[in-house]
Amino acid sequence: VDFSKPSIQALETAINLCRQLNAKLYVVYIADMDGDKVTADKLKDNNSIEARMLKDFQYQLETLVKKMSDAEIVFVAEVDYGDPTEGIVRIAAKVNADMIVMGTHGRTGVEYMLVGSVAESVLRKTTIPVVCVRAGLNTAA
Repeated sequence: VDFSKPSIQALETAINLCRQLNAKLYVVYIADMDGDKVTADKLKDNNSIEARMLKDFQYQLETLVKKMSDAEIVFVAEVDYGDPTEGIVRIAAKVNADMIVMGTHGRTGVEYMLVGSVAESVLRKTTIPVVCVRAGLNTAA
């Protein structure tokens, strides 16, 4: 989840799937920070901008999932930093995910070439099935 409209729609789809399948939900946010500049010391320092940002993202993520789901859904919210594609693939493998649900803006042409697609990169780098939810489409599962 990156808090964009497509990712919120994907979260809604994932919550519905978890409810139907009685599955645990791992909700992940990868802060796109420059990994070379973010050090372990900065993250240990609770007063550093980086540590405060990650804590804020964690709070926002947990609040969002609690607001959108109910007590039936068991979830874990995890925030990390670095390249979003690498982080998503790494965490999905770490938790032995059965499926990755992601939002996509559905960009094409020049916009796609300039911005790229995390969803497409994840599709290329994982063997775990990926469900892409396109922005603006009905996500009722």
